Amino acid sequence: MSDRHPESVAPGEALRQIPLDESRREGAGAARPRRLRTGLLLRLGCAAVLIGTAALLWTQVPAAGKDYLTLKRLEMKGDTEKVPLARLREAVEPLLEGTTYFSADLDAVRAAAETVPWVKYAVVRRVWPDRLVIEVTVYEAVAQFEDGRLVSVEGRLFAANPDEGVEASHLPSLSGTADEVPELLRRYRRFSSMMRDLGVFVSDVTLSDRGSWSLTFQSPTIPPTKVELGRESSGAPVEERLRQVVAAYPKMAELLGGPPSSIDARYRRAIAAGKVDRTALAAYLAEVARAAETERAEDAAGGAEGAETVDDAEDAAADAAETTAAEPLPASPVVPAAGAAPQADTPDTPQTPLSPL
Repeated sequence: MSDRHPESVAPGEALRQIPLDESRREGAGAARPRRLRTGLLLRLGCAAVLIGTAALLWTQVPAAGKDYLTLKRLEMKGDTEKVPLARLREAVEPLLEGTTYFSADLDAVRAAAETVPWVKYAVVRRVWPDRLVIEVTVYEAVAQFEDGRLVSVEGRLFAANPDEGVEASHLPSLSGTADEVPELLRRYRRFSSMMRDLGVFVSDVTLSDRGSWSLTFQSPTIPPTKVELGRESSGAPVEERLRQVVAAYPKMAELLGGPPSSIDARYRRAIAAGKVDRTALAAYLAEVARAAETERAEDAAGGAEGAETVDDAEDAAADAAETTAAEPLPASPVVPAAGAAPQADTPDTPQTPLSPL
């Protein structure tokens, strides 16, 4: 058979050889898919075992282990006089119920913190392993709007209790519409600067619906006095009319024998001054005297209390020195004094434990 040429092979013999050759090739090719399937099944089996083990371990973790991811401390940086920590916690704690260190929505917490009175804006961050730090920047009030809201140095309205701000004890009043607040504040600053030479302060600035300007000024010897300045478009500019009032005021007080009860500068070439109200002037001066006496008494009482506090502080310092030699003292939260600027990098800041969430 080996000596015969392929063309001399009988057709029947060639047909009998074809099935044998194809079956061998099929057998060789089928072994590889079987090996791939076996490897894939092994990998899937290992993955299923790992997933099952992880699920079993998670279900078996004790409650104390899960609490490791719970936020337990709320820390605030900022002015605690205007924004007490308890008030901030009341605003943000509902958003933290049922959350963990990783799942807490910081944007939602920030938005809630910025609804707290006096808060201008807030920055929220996590501190491993269980703390949430909120750093607040507060408004500084320079005036009070007619509806009770306060006006910031930028001319923005915000809601807050004036009694909680040190600078808000004697705020001037601005009256007009909310859209006019920036212009009201600008005019207040300008009017105050122009009247400084008289030794008075502006306590009220009003812009009427008709666009007419007026202000009220006072001093310890001058009762509140209203000045009508009129509209900007009629005659001389408003500030020019006020400049004329400031220049003429000493002469008016001299001619009237005391501070005029009111001033009207809306005339083109004249200034009208109301006669002195002797009864109102006497009552005002008596009220100022009583307030000054009360303030002196409070200062005296505070001075005596401060002296006792100094003595107590010296005794406490001596005791602390002895205690320090024996054992370290625990760190205490740093609370900024009223009106003090917040320190961004204060290591010890007011903080409070969060209720179980």
